[in-house]
Amino acid sequence: MAQAPQPLDQMFLTGLVAGVAAKLEHPTDALPSVRCLARPALVAILLAVRDALAIPGHKHVSATALLHVLVDAGVAHVVPLQNRAKDVRSDRLYAMGFGGSATDLDPVELLQAHEPDGIVCYFTALALLGLTTQLPAHHHIARLDDSVVAYGDAVTVTVTATTTQMQDATAHAAPVRAPAAQLSLGSRAFSYQGIPYYTTRREAHRVVGVQTRYVNERSRYRVTTLEQTLVDTLHRPHSCGGPAVVYEAWGAAGDRLDGPRLVALVRAIADARLARRVGYMLAQFAPALVDSTRDQLPASWLVTGPDVIPLLTGIPPTSIDATWGIGVP
Repeated sequence: MAQAPQPLDQMFLTGLVAGVAAKLEHPTDALPSVRCLARPALVAILLAVRDALAIPGHKHVSATALLHVLVDAGVAHVVPLQNRAKDVRSDRLYAMGFGGSATDLDPVELLQAHEPDGIVCYFTALALLGLTTQLPAHHHIARLDDSVVAYGDAVTVTVTATTTQMQDATAHAAPVRAPAAQLSLGSRAFSYQGIPYYTTRREAHRVVGVQTRYVNERSRYRVTTLEQTLVDTLHRPHSCGGPAVVYEAWGAAGDRLDGPRLVALVRAIADARLARRVGYMLAQFAPALVDSTRDQLPASWLVTGPDVIPLLTGIPPTSIDATWGIGVP
């Protein structure tokens, strides 16, 4: 019969709580939020504090026992997650602090705690930047890697003399099916208060506009910039809420849109298709920036050929803009 665990010494308990509090005074690169932590990060802190205390008889107290100490003391509170992925534990996330609550966390705190190295993006970024009036139906954080994935999103349409003829060609073309990858929201990690949270893999070279913002003095997060977020709506409109939200976002950007910054971002991503999409959207929502954008991008990127590309990746076009060679939904 297994023996009951020995009670922990009060000096150890006091030292443990004080040690954890000291390590959670301010957010860091490794811990963007000290108000919400993922279990692995919290366990690492607890074990480090236990080892630093080096109190005889307590050098091998398990991580599970240490977690129970914090929960029983009201220092850590398990965040109630629903619809978890198979590899996400029921106690994956903890809200930290005396008198803290596991039900009043900001979505970005959960996202950044779940993926400390990730970048908040897509619909979540649109909402954070005030580019949509829609309530987020899902939240996103991206893991960046250096792989390069080619997206075959060109719609082959014969370019004829007039826009009308081009539209007729599109109308009679075979339906275009969006690749499943373009319609995927990513990998669902969990739901919180009824809203699903997704992680998605993104190529690092396509996410060059990133900024750090603060929820409060205890939580910060990395999120795509306004210009990057707008570009993302053209690359993954489904993840951003669909065509209506995309148009709303570009319209809402208004004079907040920084032309040189947008040009620098498009040049860094180095995708001619993206340059044409951005050109079309500027012509609709920020025409004053069109000429300067044309002048600062390689001319070869803006030349339309025999292929018409859809404005919104994965969304079949219903008409064509001849100037930019863009299929408009």
